Amino acid sequence: MAIRRRRRPVSQIQFSFDSFLDLVANVVGIILRLILIAWVGAKSYKGLPVLANLPDLPEIQSVSHVNDYGEESIKAQTKNNTLQNQIALLESQLAGILANSKLLERETGEQKKEESKVDIRLAVIAHERDKQAAVIRVVDEPLFVANRLQLEKEAKDIAEKISAFKKVPTVRKTHTWKTPISQVLQTEELIFECRKGRVTGVDLGVMIDEIQRGMKERGEVLRNQWKIEDTTRPAGPFRLRYTIEREKNPLEEVGGARPDDLGSFRYGLMAWELIPIDPYRGENKEDALKPGSRFRAITDRLESNQTAISFCVYPDSFAIYRALRDYLHEKDIVVAGRPLPDDAPIAMDSRKGSASRGQ
Repeated sequence: MAIRRRRRPVSQIQFSFDSFLDLVANVVGIILRLILIAWVGAKSYKGLPVLANLPDLPEIQSVSHVNDYGEESIKAQTKNNTLQNQIALLESQLAGILANSKLLERETGEQKKEESKVDIRLAVIAHERDKQAAVIRVVDEPLFVANRLQLEKEAKDIAEKISAFKKVPTVRKTHTWKTPISQVLQTEELIFECRKGRVTGVDLGVMIDEIQRGMKERGEVLRNQWKIEDTTRPAGPFRLRYTIEREKNPLEEVGGARPDDLGSFRYGLMAWELIPIDPYRGENKEDALKPGSRFRAITDRLESNQTAISFCVYPDSFAIYRALRDYLHEKDIVVAGRPLPDDAPIAMDSRKGSASRGQ
């Protein structure tokens, strides 16, 4: 009889720190060997041999292009503004012509109304004459004849008056307009300011003479500096702020911030600006055109071929400018108009300015 042996139960595997430490030691050993191999290989590496010397790369030069579009656009804008101002002046002149034509049409219409009233009156008289003739038929013959003769005389007188009235020429005012073509002024120039509906003469000659009298002393100062800025004494309602500059020679243009005080040099008045000192200056249109006004005291003694007048006109004073321009055109005096913005002063800069143009 076979004997059955009892099977022992399988026990769980117990964890042991010895086997874990063996595993860690093996891994660390492998890592150290890899490090040694990599170090030995890197130490023995000599690199690839250089076969030839490569040429140096050329330097990259930057090229900058400067265009003059900014200056051209400024010139174009300035020309455009000048054309716009001329168009505005022509439009204002056209509006004046239209207003005058409407006034003449109104006067013609009033004259026609007067003629129609006379015709109506004549018709009434003729009607009354017919009525009188009908009544006279029943009265005495002598009275009828007398009344008829009286009425015929009255009708004849009225007809003569109507005929004479129709022969009277219509009163028309002739307006003379200069051709809108200007030319550069070649004569002496007087300056007037048109602002706030008033006109003011600028005594520029007195202030320029004051600057010229002190020009020699300014030259001594300019031996050690490039420019001088100063202000004149008042001349009427204005004073003049001006700049005198020393002219640079080519060497001074290139280098040196200080002027050469030993050599000769040229200098002169380069720019000026009018400074108003009286806010209530000038005359309005009616006062300026009256005999004995300050405006006419200056303009009535001018000769047409010797002097021109420049008006510096601000946006609120084109009406007075047109009236004064028409008055001067009747005297054959050349007139130049310079429209200015509200915030722009009356000034001159010889480096930027242009000559006045008149018509």
